[in-house]
Amino acid sequence: CSSDLKIITSTHRLLRTIVSTATHLCSADNQILTTLPALNAVMPSGAVAMGAVHEILTDTGTTAFLLPTLLARAASECGKIVWCDFDGQFNPVSAVGIGVPLDRLLVLRPNRKTDELWAIAESLRCRGVGACVAAVTRLTRVQVRQLQLAAERGGGIGILLRPASAISWPYAAATRWMVRPGSGR
Repeated sequence: CSSDLKIITSTHRLLRTIVSTATHLCSADNQILTTLPALNAVMPSGAVAMGAVHEILTDTGTTAFLLPTLLARAASECGKIVWCDFDGQFNPVSAVGIGVPLDRLLVLRPNRKTDELWAIAESLRCRGVGACVAAVTRLTRVQVRQLQLAAERGGGIGILLRPASAISWPYAAATRWMVRPGSGR
């Protein structure tokens, strides 16, 4: 379809522009710190690894947005934030309220799931992207490996939001977090 070709062409053009204007402000050890010392403390090396995919598993969709937004905000110093939003559930205004710089945020809303996976992989391969966030469900072993390799090549972080039932599915993430809402105090 010609409209799909136009979307792919414009996405490629956008990623090329990002790469050509990218400045890498990340640490030399390829890690980033969040603004939450308690979160950094539970990371394997005391910081979030760049060039890797991280998974956030949750039973509820809304509670899962705070953690990836905080991670993306930390990675925004390393490049643009790409949020692949197939279902139209991401609210950029709430991300700005958490401190995500709007001028570093790109929201992609692909028409098909296959386009979404392609956009995630292309974004992760792009050296000008600090973080790519996407809610994905079932992925094959080949697909999770492709995303891992794309993140390694691009140097940013992939943040995959997945249902808690994905705990037994194939993954290639550097870290996996099960996120549940806490009780109110």
